[in-house]
Amino acid sequence: MIKTEGIAALYSGASAKSVHSLSSSFLYFLAFTRLKTTYEEKFGKKIGVGATLVAASLAGCCNVLVTEPLDTYSTRKQLERKSDGNSPLPLTPSTQSSEVEEFDATLKALRGESTKTSKMTASPGLYNGLYASLVLTINPAIQYTVFEQLRQRLMRALNIRAQRRGALKPVVELSTFDAFILGATSKAAATLVTYPLVRAKVLQKASTKLEDRQSLLGTLERVYREEGVGGMYKGLDAQLVKTVLAGALALTIKEKSFKSALLLVMLMKQ
Repeated sequence: MIKTEGIAALYSGASAKSVHSLSSSFLYFLAFTRLKTTYEEKFGKKIGVGATLVAASLAGCCNVLVTEPLDTYSTRKQLERKSDGNSPLPLTPSTQSSEVEEFDATLKALRGESTKTSKMTASPGLYNGLYASLVLTINPAIQYTVFEQLRQRLMRALNIRAQRRGALKPVVELSTFDAFILGATSKAAATLVTYPLVRAKVLQKASTKLEDRQSLLGTLERVYREEGVGGMYKGLDAQLVKTVLAGALALTIKEKSFKSALLLVMLMKQ
């Protein structure tokens, strides 16, 4: 990519992806907090693990339904090849145009795509890959479930070791290294389980073949038929580097910030 398109190609679609990530995170936590508060007000108790997973899934679905067009746009921007114009769907009217003009041109191109194909076989361009995105809301649930299970087992082992050494205080927090390793492991597990859906979603948004516009199962079946099991996991290495690092950092910050937040609350009360 650097040789043919320059270093800037590595950041193609970065601004669109940033907007999507920010809006997606904001909407997700807004929906989740609202669902959690509603549950606790209605039943008069703290939300449990099962209800938390349900609320997280519902919040994820709300987020996907609203922000999916931005995801489609950022994916198409990443797939552009400005050097030769051989993108799955040419979107950029000119290299001189502003980001706002490009965004408007993209939306028009995507809307036009759905009118050029049969309504019986094609979904709206802005929402290509919607079903895959909805199913992928299970990814965080898998990640946090694996993390908590591993965390509980490790904490139990650490406390047993601490007792044998005669420690007076129980271990209540993982070390930075332990939290990072558990975060990376849990995100890797979630990514391995759901990656075929990630690939199918990208292919549907690229819309290079008619089968990829018809259904999620149709896309998965085509990839398996043409490329085998290996094709279902094409690009997994890059995805693991990206998501595992991000997931590990996020869970490490979450784990290490809990104690600091607790101390801050105690100080504020005094």
